[in-house]
Amino acid sequence: QTNIMSVVKLSPLFFMHVLNRNSNLTHVVRGPTRHTLLTDEVIVLPPQHMITIGPHQYALIENPVKRTEDGNLVRDDNGQVLLRHGDKEVYFHQPPFPLYPGQNLVGQVRELRVVPANNALLLCATRDFIDRYSVDEHGTPLVRKAGDEWLFQGPRTYLPQAEESVVETVQATVIRRNQALLLEARRDGVDYLGRPRLAGEQWLVKQPGAYMPAVWEKVIQVMTAFVMTEDIGAHMIALSEFVDQFGHRREPGDQWLITRKDAEEFIPDVQEKVSNFVNLTVLSDRQFCVIENPVVDGRAQIGTRVMVRGERRFFLRPGEKIEAARGVCQVPVLDQNHGLQMRALQAFNDESTTTKPVARRAGDRWYVWGPREYWPPLEAEIVGSVTFGQYFARRALVPFLLVTLLHLLMQLVCRLAGLTYPVGDWGAQIVLLALILNAVRVYLYA
Repeated sequence: QTNIMSVVKLSPLFFMHVLNRNSNLTHVVRGPTRHTLLTDEVIVLPPQHMITIGPHQYALIENPVKRTEDGNLVRDDNGQVLLRHGDKEVYFHQPPFPLYPGQNLVGQVRELRVVPANNALLLCATRDFIDRYSVDEHGTPLVRKAGDEWLFQGPRTYLPQAEESVVETVQATVIRRNQALLLEARRDGVDYLGRPRLAGEQWLVKQPGAYMPAVWEKVIQVMTAFVMTEDIGAHMIALSEFVDQFGHRREPGDQWLITRKDAEEFIPDVQEKVSNFVNLTVLSDRQFCVIENPVVDGRAQIGTRVMVRGERRFFLRPGEKIEAARGVCQVPVLDQNHGLQMRALQAFNDESTTTKPVARRAGDRWYVWGPREYWPPLEAEIVGSVTFGQYFARRALVPFLLVTLLHLLMQLVCRLAGLTYPVGDWGAQIVLLALILNAVRVYLYA
């Protein structure tokens, strides 16, 4: 620039850069002063206010000056201040200072960040350096490698370093009563209990309070406990081999039942999951049901059935189900004029009769008559109900028709042979006798 003014007045806390065109050197002029420009000097940086950093502020300077161990500036043979070109340095509270030729203020003077409690800053090293504010258990400053990440936890003031960057702000997750925090390892590490974790592994943190996840931990979700009531149970399935919170060893694929007797509040581990919830089955003293695939000694007996009579209260275990064809049944109460037609599903000894046990074969049908209450056996099914009149008509109709047909046939034969058929004498007696005998047979062999 062409020098217009030969005299420049600088106020306190101001500075400017003046270039000597003969030596091609630039020097800093600080105020307060009255500077007279020589004919070979030119102002290359107009008067500017010095960099002022307050007690709770910082500034990032590009191309900082070199200093000795005592803090003095390092100059070359020409008296120029040497700079660390391409580097950056954070300046904190100090007396106002000028920028030397080649230096730049990155952005503005900024306020220091206060990290509150239950908060943290996720920091990442942009290059290898020695951390000025962190030490190990022996008091030695930590050596950070490029790409390292760590947490700066509050409550305290964060003093930035040029070799690191703030990735994000992390908040602690509050774990309340009946809650658990599901975590996943981003990489191999050791959790807060000292247990080694592998990358991709998941686990639960159940301790109430604020939990700050480590840099290698990822928060998946906050899980709320299932509240177990008297009439609700949970079917569980094991996803891998583990020992559950009740001390039972589970193999992959194992299924079991959890009720209020086991726990009033329940949070599944990561090695297990709730397959479904089941309601309490209540049978009165007049009800029964058939359970398919009953569980015996912790194992489902596939293909078998068992009858459960009331009064009972129970939960269906995993794999068990109530026979759909019957469901929960009421015990049939038969009076003297009603009965049930039964059919055997398999061979068995029927002990439900009022007399001695009867051997039944698969497919056999029989009738059960009142008055009585009848608990049907497991090996049989109820085909339908019938009254005694219906039953008698059904069983007596065929013999009656046969006797009548025989009676008509005898009349026809006698007429063709020219003989007299004594209908009023013994023919009607034959019909009546057949009906009486059939009725007796029905009553005795029902």
